[in-house]
Amino acid sequence: MSRDGAVRAIEVGIAVACGLARAGVRLLASGEMGIGNA
Repeated sequence: MSRDGAVRAIEVGIAVACGLARAGVRLLASGEMGIGNA
């Protein structure tokens, strides 16, 4: 993943989290799939 792609992914995650918070969501759990370790 390029640096630009990583920055964009983080920005999208922030936007999604903010939207959920505005909608009243009080708990958000995040993680990764780990598919690159095999």
